[in-house]
Amino acid sequence: MNTKELLDIINSGETSKVQFKREMDNNNSIVAELIALSNSKGGIILFGIEDKTGAIKGLDYEQLQSYNNRIASIANDKIKPQIFLYTEVHTLPTEDGEKKMLKKE
Repeated sequence: MNTKELLDIINSGETSKVQFKREMDNNNSIVAELIALSNSKGGIILFGIEDKTGAIKGLDYEQLQSYNNRIASIANDKIKPQIFLYTEVHTLPTEDGEKKMLKKE
């Protein structure tokens, strides 16, 4: 997925297949999102995007690393049968410069 496609998705807002998360607040909500997307034949969660507005808030390096590790742990430890997922960091242009976000597919 390229930057233009990702920006188009963000500008279209959340759907049953696309969820925005400003931050990874609690593991139980992430478990619920992963299971829901898994049961609906897939989708994406975009971390670093404001839930209500779709504003690109971005994540710093430590958040990117932490969220990536937590998602992998959640998928391995909390969800049975195990689901397989893919994460990717994207750099997006904003009015304040470029910001990084984490995409879970």
